[in-house]
Amino acid sequence: MAPKSPFNLGPMIEKDKLAAKGNNYAEWFRTLGLDLRVAKKDSVLKAALPAAPAADATEDAKNVYASKVNDTPQFNA
Repeated sequence: MAPKSPFNLGPMIEKDKLAAKGNNYAEWFRTLGLDLRVAKKDSVLKAALPAAPAADATEDAKNVYASKVNDTPQFNA
């Protein structure tokens, strides 16, 4: 099986920017959803990030949480 390559949302966001007035929001959101679906990351739009595991949680639980945090797109404000 090929190694999992990182998903870079940056070029897609640069290509289809959200207008300052937000008048293209519906099209932007639709395109974002399609891009995420192709990358099999569309769950970030459908589900909230779970609560962080407790300090005494298993290493597996911490890894699952870290994976979900890493999958969540980070937008610069």
